[in-house]
Amino acid sequence: MFGKNAVGIFLGPQGLSIVETAITGKVKNFIYSPYPKDITRPSGAAVPRDNIFNVFLDNEVEIVAFMQRALRESRVNMDNSSFVVCVPNRDLIVRFFEIPPVPRKDIKATISFEIKKYIPFKTEDITYDYQIFSQKNIIEVLFAGMKNEDIKKYNSVLSQIRANISAIEPSQFALFRLLKVKKIISNKEAVVVAELEKGEGVISIIDNGIPCFSRDIKISAGEETQPVDAESVSFRIINEIRVSIDYFRRQFLKKGVDRIIILSKDESKDLINTFNRELGMPVQHKSPDDILGIREEHSLSLAKAAGASLRINKHSSLFINLAKTRKSSASSLLSPGDMLSTVFGDIIDIPKPLIIKTLSFALVALLGIFMWGNYRLKPINEEIYSQSREISSILTADLKDLDNSVLENLRNKDKEKLAAYRSVFIKEFLLGEKLEVLTELLPEGVWLEALSFDRPGKYINLRGVVYNKNDNEAQQAPYVLISNLKSSPTFSNKVGNISVKSLRSSIEKDYKVIRFELEGAVKI
Repeated sequence: MFGKNAVGIFLGPQGLSIVETAITGKVKNFIYSPYPKDITRPSGAAVPRDNIFNVFLDNEVEIVAFMQRALRESRVNMDNSSFVVCVPNRDLIVRFFEIPPVPRKDIKATISFEIKKYIPFKTEDITYDYQIFSQKNIIEVLFAGMKNEDIKKYNSVLSQIRANISAIEPSQFALFRLLKVKKIISNKEAVVVAELEKGEGVISIIDNGIPCFSRDIKISAGEETQPVDAESVSFRIINEIRVSIDYFRRQFLKKGVDRIIILSKDESKDLINTFNRELGMPVQHKSPDDILGIREEHSLSLAKAAGASLRINKHSSLFINLAKTRKSSASSLLSPGDMLSTVFGDIIDIPKPLIIKTLSFALVALLGIFMWGNYRLKPINEEIYSQSREISSILTADLKDLDNSVLENLRNKDKEKLAAYRSVFIKEFLLGEKLEVLTELLPEGVWLEALSFDRPGKYINLRGVVYNKNDNEAQQAPYVLISNLKSSPTFSNKVGNISVKSLRSSIEKDYKVIRFELEGAVKI
């Protein structure tokens, strides 16, 4: 009713991951399809397994057939699903840098000039997107780009699988989104995330929800069949983390990081203890199996696909999108409804289904309020209509034929109804205005406990309590409140003769308080 199914695709270096998630973030369907290993180049040279295009030797027909087969086996509803594709960071240029505060109209030109320092290509040779975050005296820029020839490959293949692709993003962003949704990281800390899998790893630093730094590392050298020295591997990882933290501190003038998260399938208590001892900061191990709630050999790759799918239904502070082949600063690349952003990146990323749901609920609520208001006013409207008819009949009657008793009876009935109307309007319609103003008139240390009407439509009572360490100020507080009420047009025009009806001191929960009651006459 409100949106499409959310599906994430990770085109990893070793295989294809597809994950469908529910709106709660729970995995509904998933599949991991490893790339074939028997493809060789005509020259007989080994095939580099860096991405899906290298594996399939840029054969689009084979790639499309492979992806379509995986999608069929995943049991994803292609006609009612929205897809987000994430690609390995090694296929992208991802940078984080800072620029001085400039006028809004100059931000695009400033970023276009600045990124030339961080990319080894001409800007016209890449498709890129960026988003900005504001600080007090600086503007932070998160940038991601891909060579035009590479993004054309992705767009060509994805267009042939007949999937509704809403975004293409770096796989690290998808992973960070998953960690945030699962409350493993937050936007109020600086965290090192180290992914360790099959002799390779990625070290990233996220500061206040913004990816500032990421680098690939080689954990073990040589063939996988050779024995691995666990101690040397652990110290190699520790050294890489230290180098990354030192770079982060120097480059961005940061104080450091708060904690380290190790993402790997196998937990080693000795390794974690070594990390804690050598790095001198909290180190936590998180298994992708536990994060996703599934047991699968390639769960770390599936975690990135799951994070991509969450972009559809979950709020995210990362909305870079390379889905459109357009060589421009891509704050404008997002389709309408994908996100709303303020001037300097106080970003509100609102998925379309959430927008539709919110608007639907708001319309239902407004309709309910309108119908309830009509229901409450219906008796009054009927009574007014009845009185109008009665008055009309009286005015058209020959008053000479009516004796005094009949006229007096009609007059008394009108008085009673008028009094009832006044009571209703005082209680139902004017009370909200009085309460709103009353909260602004209360002196410091005064709390209002009750507001009531005695002999409806004639007297108003205010009961409250005063707590103030200064006894003299506490004693004077009720009189200050009376003075405020009398000086307020909202109350002085409708309530008169306000005075203290009762005033008493007491000890409540070891505190000395003063309870008071004020009374005023309602002016009609």
